[in-house]
Amino acid sequence: MIATYVNRYGDKITFKQDGDTIIMSGHDPEFMRYGLADDSDGCSRAEEIISMIDPSGGPYLTTGSDLSLFWDDKQPRIIKSIKIFDKHIEFKI
Repeated sequence: MIATYVNRYGDKITFKQDGDTIIMSGHDPEFMRYGLADDSDGCSRAEEIISMIDPSGGPYLTTGSDLSLFWDDKQPRIIKSIKIFDKHIEFKI
């Protein structure tokens, strides 16, 4: 299943779902910020678990976000984990 989203800069973001994995591509990886999950004491975890991504122009997504807004079927697609690769982002739902 494939869904598309055009961000505020006109970039065509593509979401491709295969089972419980969704691959996001089409963003400019050079201009993206991301956040790491914190332990309760405020320190980043040693394994660097990514908790949010924000490509330039959007979309801003966090663990717990529902990707269903990009599909017409509106089936829940809650982000459980995020991994960043060179040219794409992988979400586990």
